[in-house]
Amino acid sequence: FHLFKDGVSIKTQTAKSYSTFTLTVDTSDQGQYSCDYSYWKNNSIISSFRSNSISVTVVPLPTPQISLSPTREISWGERVNITCSVETQFTGGSFTLTKSSGSFRETKHGTSVTFSLPTVDFTHEGSYYCQYQTQTSGYNSSSPQSSSVDFLVVVNLLQPNISFSASGDWFHWWLQEQEVTRGYSFSIICSTQPQYPGGSFHLRFNSGSSITKITKSAVNHSATFVFGEADYVHQGNYSCVYEVTVSSRTFSSNSTELLAITVKGTVIKGAHCVC
Repeated sequence: FHLFKDGVSIKTQTAKSYSTFTLTVDTSDQGQYSCDYSYWKNNSIISSFRSNSISVTVVPLPTPQISLSPTREISWGERVNITCSVETQFTGGSFTLTKSSGSFRETKHGTSVTFSLPTVDFTHEGSYYCQYQTQTSGYNSSSPQSSSVDFLVVVNLLQPNISFSASGDWFHWWLQEQEVTRGYSFSIICSTQPQYPGGSFHLRFNSGSSITKITKSAVNHSATFVFGEADYVHQGNYSCVYEVTVSSRTFSSNSTELLAITVKGTVIKGAHCVC
């Protein structure tokens, strides 16, 4: 048996009385199909008349649509929704969402489905696409892949707070600069709203001629830097930065506003800082 497409032989199969040709089709396979039968007799090929033609029209599955919610930058621990949809007469199929790199695959039934990633971390960031599968005329068919959506997982730290206290009430809150008497102790407190456990605070001190950084681990989302006896070397601008490690990546907050401290008063020897 010979199978013809638009008058051109495309397949041959040996059989006595009938033969079934199976094709995996795409849009290029639509056209007019017919067949004939031939056999050898007395060293000659005897062929039948060509059969009547049948017309094959290939209706492709459309390319699905894909969308991402809420944005392309997702905060660590938040939910991501990826929606796949397709407009087709071939309902009853399912969508497969695939991550371009890695082994993530998830399947849901329907022509419009939403895949939820309830608590994202850095393993989820990347590019995703979806594909629709269904049965048409008893055969499994797959749509083209959708375009891709991608997102980044970020850690957005809140700006920390900085505050000041001094012993003996020798400071003046109404001044733009905090004022402490030389020889008295004072403390600078760095704090932040709870977002992630642990972390540390960096206290940065700019004296005008040099910059010094002191680091302390956060306890209950704050750290207190104690200076035992104020001296002129402590006079300058202070600021705090919060730093935390999330899933092996380290992130830093924006710096607080500057806290200006002025040291005044009688000279007392032996000033030092207890940190």
